[in-house]
Order: sequence, then C-alpha cells, then structure tokens
Amino acid sequence: MNEYQVKDEKGRDIFKKFCNQQQWCKHHKDSADEYASWDLSYYSGKTQMIGEIKYRTKYDGSAFEDWLLEIDKLVALKKIHKEVVAKGLNPLITYINHFNNNYTLIWDITDLQLKDYKIFKKLLPRNDFDDTLVWKDVIYLPRHQAAFKGETDKEFSIFKRDEDNYNDNDNLPF
Repeated sequence: MNEYQVKDEKGRDIFKKFCNQQQWCKHHKDSADEYASWDLSYYSGKTQMIGEIKYRTKYDGSAFEDWLLEIDKLVALKKIHKEVVAKGLNPLITYINHFNNNYTLIWDITDLQLKDYKIFKKLLPRNDFDDTLVWKDVIYLPRHQAAFKGETDKEFSIFKRDEDNYNDNDNLPF
C-alpha cells in the first residue's frame, strides 16, 4: 500500500468512526475503485449522500476562513451525481474535510454553481506525496457555509474531562 492509499484509507476510517458517533449519520459503503471521484456513501436519515473526503493532516480546521475545492474534483463529483440521478436516485454530494485538530467540516456541494464563485489558478502540489507543483483551478469554500462544523471524534473532545486526572482547581479562572 502506497502513501496515498494509506492516507485515503485513514480518511475513510476517520469518517466511519465519526459517522458512528453521530445520530444523523449512517455509513453505507466505500467506493470500490481506488481512483474513484468519490470516497464513500452514507445516509442522513433517509437522505442518501455521496462523500469526497480530504484528510488534511497539515492543517487545523481554524487555520483559514476558506478551504480549496479543485474544479476537476467538483466536475467529477457532479458527473457522478448526474449518473446516479439518471438511475432514479437523488443523493446529496458532500465535501468532507477532516483536520488534525479533531475538527471536521462538511459542505453540501450538490447545487454548487461555479458562476457563484470566482475561479482561481493556484500553484499546488500535484498531490500530497509529490512535491511537483502544477497549476490547478480552484474555488474557495467559506468555512461558515459548511453544513456541519464540529468535532471529529468525541473520544478526544475538548469538552470531555478525564475523571482520573480531574482537579476541581482546573475550573479556576487563574
């Protein structure tokens, strides 16, 4: 398994654990093709979802107000959506970003229209495992427009206290 496959699998595993901790989320299946333009499908109630996951190991979720979405990735996801709709289904398309500070952002990009965004050309690494820089067309997704913003793993919640190490003095403001 190469570095890309390991990171891709890690992102899926994080989402599955995340999904198991949410009442609204039920994992359905992973994409079978290693180079698929989507990573997994899941449900929110009866609503079907297709998700593309980015596991952003170098960033925390508050590092920027906007996060990049490559146009090529968006076009591929829209194509999948169109194919699935032609089969009589109507899932939402989501862009899922897990960050290194136990934070997840999920955007519903189903109805995203490129005309509503400015397209930028950015010199970016070809991928996470290749330092070669290439020009990519991207848009910026504002963090405040994410449909879900919150903790990835409740086991590592910043609000959960470790009873064995809890001290009443921890609540003092000084």
